[in-house]
Amino acid sequence: MKNIKLFKYAYNNIALHLNRNIQYILVFSLSLVLISFAFMIFFGLNSAYDTCNEVLTAGMKNSGTIRTLDGKLISDEGLGFFDELHRGGIIYSFGSSDLRGNGIFYDLIDIQRGFTQNYGYEISGDLEILTMNPTLIDFCNIAISEGKLINELDFSDDKIIYLYLGDAYKESISLGKIYQSNDFTYIVIGFLEKGSKWINHNLAILFDSANHVFNLDYAAIMFIKYPNTDVIFFNTYMDFDDARNLIIEVADENGFNIAVGSLQAVYESARTDSEIITEYIKQLTGIVLLSSIIIMTCLSTVMIYYNRSQYGIFFSTGFSGNDIFKMLIFEMFVKMLLSLLFSIAISTYISSRWFLGADASFINNIMWGKTFPIIFVLALFITSISWLVPIIIFRKTPITKMIRG
Repeated sequence: MKNIKLFKYAYNNIALHLNRNIQYILVFSLSLVLISFAFMIFFGLNSAYDTCNEVLTAGMKNSGTIRTLDGKLISDEGLGFFDELHRGGIIYSFGSSDLRGNGIFYDLIDIQRGFTQNYGYEISGDLEILTMNPTLIDFCNIAISEGKLINELDFSDDKIIYLYLGDAYKESISLGKIYQSNDFTYIVIGFLEKGSKWINHNLAILFDSANHVFNLDYAAIMFIKYPNTDVIFFNTYMDFDDARNLIIEVADENGFNIAVGSLQAVYESARTDSEIITEYIKQLTGIVLLSSIIIMTCLSTVMIYYNRSQYGIFFSTGFSGNDIFKMLIFEMFVKMLLSLLFSIAISTYISSRWFLGADASFINNIMWGKTFPIIFVLALFITSISWLVPIIIFRKTPITKMIRG
């Protein structure tokens, strides 16, 4: 009962000196937000690169990109060039992909709205579409549950674009439905089997920050005749350097101006950049942590001096030194918890915007699984250290001096 009464006194003391305590809480909250921000970057980068490394180990070490420097690959001759590479055993699969928005699929947008598992569709104004050329099917782990198979489609008309929709659309969208834009006719040609995934484990084309595969139940896949970008992805069984030399040789023979890059090399370069950024983050976190301890120590010391006459009154009314010490501890923890609540609320808002489109489990893992537990420990550490000097001052100050104020 006595401890409960002391806790009430501590709470009333916070309310009595509200202005000063609000300043304390806001400064502490800002420090914790800055530290949270640093850990969000740290864990987010590590998670993204760990995911990439997992996929690379699964088969991307001999994967790369062929970038056209003259635009000629996006043609019948370009497809013939890739067929030649394929028949010659230089590459065994290739394709292209990108994500694009298209505002004419209003009913599809309405169906996917509110679905947040993959790309935060609830706030998207456009339909997210995975665009492929037919050969890209080699990269995917998907199957058609209804409609025509990809190898049955006629790609002779460049103005016709075929759509495969995820299983979630099957109840609402009819097979064969047509969407008409100014330049193209889009036809729903089939539906994917429930739980289809992009991408398969043999080759990664899209590095998603949340996961190296994601569910296609709410996806729209667009198949077009030619590769839709000037970057073509490929995979080879050969040594990558040997394959690159052969690809460039065949390209020269066919009159194509290309650049061949290794996804492994790009990844390793990005990984090096990530390590440099991580080192800066560690240094900045240390600076913020040290600054927080100094600032909070100063604020706590000022508050001890400011309230010393009040503590003297408590002594004169029968409170012991241990009673007031407990009150200070209670007060310290209440302000720490309030600061934590503010900082967690702000950090959660930042993370929801920063990792927009990432899987909810990815955000929860970064924030609640890693960042916030560390922030709680650091908040406890900062609070304990920053109150050490004020508590010593309190212990060393004679009761008579407190009473005189």
